[in-house]
Amino acid sequence: DLDLFSMDVEEVLQMPHVRLMMEFVVIQDINEGDEILIDYGNEWDQAWRKHVEQWSSKETDKSYISAMNFIKSHPDDNIRTKEEQNA
Repeated sequence: DLDLFSMDVEEVLQMPHVRLMMEFVVIQDINEGDEILIDYGNEWDQAWRKHVEQWSSKETDKSYISAMNFIKSHPDDNIRTKEEQNA
C-alpha cells in the first residue's frame, strides 16, 4: 500500500501518477465515512454558470482537443497555461 502521509513532499511530487493534491485545515475532526464539501463561494459559482452557458466545443476548429483526450493521448505531458508555454 502507498502511504502518502509517510512520504516527503519531494518524493510525492516525483510520482508519475500524482497530478493534483490539496491540503485542508479543518475546524473539527473528520471521521471515517464523513463527506467533505467545499464551498467555492458565490462569485465562483456565477463564473462557472456563465462559462457553461457560453462555452462551445469549437468542433469546427481542427486544432481543438479536449483536456480529457489530450491526457489520454499524451499521458506524460502536462497541460500548461499560455504564460507557461511562453516562458
